[in-house]
Amino acid sequence: MLGLALALRRQGLALGALFVLSYSAGIIAFFPVARYRVPLLPLLLLLAVYAAWWLWERLSTGQRQKTDFAMTLLVVFGFLANTGVGSMKMEGDAEIHYNLGQAYASKRQLDKSHQAYAQSVAQDSTYWQAWVNLGSVSAMQGDMAKADRIFWRVTQARPNQSEVWVNLAHSSMGLGNTPRR
Repeated sequence: MLGLALALRRQGLALGALFVLSYSAGIIAFFPVARYRVPLLPLLLLLAVYAAWWLWERLSTGQRQKTDFAMTLLVVFGFLANTGVGSMKMEGDAEIHYNLGQAYASKRQLDKSHQAYAQSVAQDSTYWQAWVNLGSVSAMQGDMAKADRIFWRVTQARPNQSEVWVNLAHSSMGLGNTPRR
């Protein structure tokens, strides 16, 4: 930010500064994901080098007042930018555990997959896709009775999902039963 402020003060609203300001405003307004800021990084790096050069030049020529003010601003902005940044919510949410369950299932790690799907439905009991996959993993682990109960539960909550009815029929046939009506 210091480099941008210095560039604006020295050169006015030049093309580089205009790009940084307009692109940043667009990203902040429409894209909360950090990966969209990548095109700005080379220009921001140049501005940071410019700010460091300016600070070094001021310190080496004995202009301590201007440097102290700039350093104070850097510390204040650094503090404000990092205030409220806490640790990530490591327990995740239902979708994270669902995706983790899919990853484990694709590697045939059924115990871990079962655990991830169970965590997913524990966090969101209406997440029917996680319930279906929990039932499927239970069936793959040989617990057809549990799979049958899970699929039956999901058919009651989502009667229009044909995938669930097919899985219920398979689990019922695996138990030697005919499908319920």
